Amino acid sequence: MLEESNRRFHEILENVELVAMTLDRSGTVTFCNDFLLSLAGWRREEVIGHSWFDRFLPTSAADVKDIFFRSIETGDIPRHHRNRIKTKTGGLRMVAWNNTMLRDGAGQITGTASIGEDITNRERAEEALRESEAQFRQVVESIQEVFWMIDSDRKKVIYISPGYEKIWGRTCESLYNEPGSWAEAIHPEDRERVLQAAAQKQERGDYDETYRIRRPDGTVRWVRDRAYAVHDAQGRVRRVVGTAEDITEYRSLEEQYRHAQKLEAIGTMAGGIAHDFNNILTSIMCYTELAKYSCDPGSPSAENLEAVLDGAKRAADLVRQILAFGRHQEPKRQRVKLKAVIEEALKLLRAATPATIEFDVVMAADAPAVLADVSQVHQVVMNLGTNAVHAMRERPGRLSVRLSNLWVGEGLAASRPALRPGSYALLTVTDTGQGIDAATLPRIFEPFFTTKGAGEGTGLGLSTVHGIMRAHDGDIRVHSTPGHGATFELYFPAYMGKEDDEAAGPVRAHRGNGERILYVDDEQALALLGRKVLERLDYVVECHTSASAALEAFAARPAAYDLVVTDQLMPGMTGTALAQELHAARPDLPIILTTGFTAMLTDEKVRGLGIAKLIMKPLTVESLGACVHEVLSDSKAARGAEKP
Repeated sequence: MLEESNRRFHEILENVELVAMTLDRSGTVTFCNDFLLSLAGWRREEVIGHSWFDRFLPTSAADVKDIFFRSIETGDIPRHHRNRIKTKTGGLRMVAWNNTMLRDGAGQITGTASIGEDITNRERAEEALRESEAQFRQVVESIQEVFWMIDSDRKKVIYISPGYEKIWGRTCESLYNEPGSWAEAIHPEDRERVLQAAAQKQERGDYDETYRIRRPDGTVRWVRDRAYAVHDAQGRVRRVVGTAEDITEYRSLEEQYRHAQKLEAIGTMAGGIAHDFNNILTSIMCYTELAKYSCDPGSPSAENLEAVLDGAKRAADLVRQILAFGRHQEPKRQRVKLKAVIEEALKLLRAATPATIEFDVVMAADAPAVLADVSQVHQVVMNLGTNAVHAMRERPGRLSVRLSNLWVGEGLAASRPALRPGSYALLTVTDTGQGIDAATLPRIFEPFFTTKGAGEGTGLGLSTVHGIMRAHDGDIRVHSTPGHGATFELYFPAYMGKEDDEAAGPVRAHRGNGERILYVDDEQALALLGRKVLERLDYVVECHTSASAALEAFAARPAAYDLVVTDQLMPGMTGTALAQELHAARPDLPIILTTGFTAMLTDEKVRGLGIAKLIMKPLTVESLGACVHEVLSDSKAARGAEKP
C-alpha cells in the first residue's frame, strides 16, 4: 500500500505544472519532477545526487542556503518563500515556494520537500505595472492640470494629483478625507448646475463644465472640468476619471477681447451718429452767428443768441468726445512735454475742487516727450481729476498725480496687447475715494455708463479718456478696491523726433473779394447755409446738393470757379471722388473737404489726394471763413510763383 501510495504521489508531481523536489540534510537533490527539468534545461542525472545550491542557486539568492541549513538545525522552515533559480543556460526564473520538513519514522529530520510555482511572467507583469504606475504618477504630478479619479458611487476619491493644491488652494489629503469638500468649493452661483451635470453626464462621457471655485483665501478661479466613465468587461461603471485646468487667465483675456469688440462696435455707431449731429450743429451755430450780426451788441436778443451758441458749442464738445471715443477723429498731435499740460489742467481743477481734498503732485524731470494732442491730454487730466474729486466728495481725501519715465520690457508688453517694448511717459492718477467694486470695474469705459446720480454726469468721461489713449497709441489700466480708492495708469509712448511747429493762432474770418465758390453738400439746408455764410463774407457762391450736378456745372464753365467746398459723405459719389474728377479737368483748382467725422481720413491723406484742406464739422462762420481765406491766399501765392 505504501509503495502504491508513493507511486501515485510521484505520478501527480510529474504531471502538474509545478516545480517539485526534495533535498536531504546536505542540500543534495533526492527527487525532482519533469517540470523542473524542463524549466531549468537539465537532465535528471545532472540533478539527482547533486547539490541544489550549486546547480540552481544564483549569487543573488545566496541567503537561501543559510535559511536552509538554519532550518535543518532548528526544524523550523519558512513555509512560504520566493527566490530566483538559474537555468542550465544561465537564465533566471522566479519561483514561489511552499516548503515543509521531511522526517523519518523516529521523527528525525531527513531533509526538505518543496512545491514551487514559476511566477517569472507574473513578476515581469507586476514590474511593468509598477513601472507604468510610476510613469503615470510622474506625468500627472508634473503637469499643471488636476487629474482625478473617483469610485463608481462618487463617494470615494481614489486619486487626486498635486495640481489640486495649486488650483484649489486645499491639500490633497483634505479631499481624500472629505470628498464632499470639492462641491463645497464651487461658487454658490455655479454649484447646482455643476452637480447636476456631474450626476447626469459623467457616466455618458460628455461632462465638460466651466465653473468658478472659491479658494480658502477668498480668491475666485475659473476651472474647466472634464470627465468620463471607465467600464468593466460587463459594461458596469467601475470608476470615473477626469481632468481639471485653471482657465482664469484665459477667461480674463477672453473678457478683454469681448469688451474691446463691444467698445469698437459702439465707437462705429458713435461715428455715424456724430456725422448727422454735426450737420445739425452746423445749422444751429452758423444761423445763430448770422442772427447775432443783425442784433445790437448787448441787446437782449444778442444775449439770448449767445446763450444758444454756448449750448451748441457744448453739444459740439460732446460730439468731439464721442468721436474721440470711437477714434473717428484724428488728434492734432505734436511733440510735447506732458508736465506743462498736466500742470495747466490741474490749475483749473484746483479752482473747482473743495479745500477738503489735498493735491499731491510729483513730476519727474526725465519724463520723455510724447506725440500728443495738447487739448486731448488736457481733457484726459480734467476727466480723471473730476471723477476722482467726485469719488472723494463726501470726505477729506488726497488726489495724487505722478508723471514718470517707464521702460516697457518684452514681458510687460506680452501681457498687454496695446503696449510695445520701449520708453513711455507714465501718468498715474490716484484718489482715496470709495473705490470701484468688481462688478462695476469692467464697465467703466463704456459710453453713457455712470454710477453718478441724475444730472451729475453724461457717462462719457472715462469712455472719452479710453478713446483718446487708443488714438495716442497708448494704454490705460485701472486698479481699485472698494473702500481704498482707485488708480488709473496711462501709458504714452515716448517720441524722440523733431519738435513740431507751434500751433496756429486763433481762428478769424477774413472777408473775400468776389471770388467764385462752388459749394456742394447733399443736405439742401447746409448747402444754402454755406452760400449764406460765404456771401456775407463777400464771396460769390453757387451751391449744389449732388456731386453729379456740381460736375455738370463745372464742365460747362471749368475756369469760372476759384474754389470748391464739398462734403465728404454724399449719395452716389464721395467728396474725395468728386475732387479727383474735378482735378482731372483742372489740376490747379483748390478744394476744401468738409466732414462730420474723419473715419480713415487724415490731413496727410487728404493732401495726398490734392485736396487743399480738411475741415471738421460743425462749421462756424469764423472757421469756414478763415479756411476759405487761407486756401484762396495759398492758391493765389502759388499762381504768382509760377509766373516768370
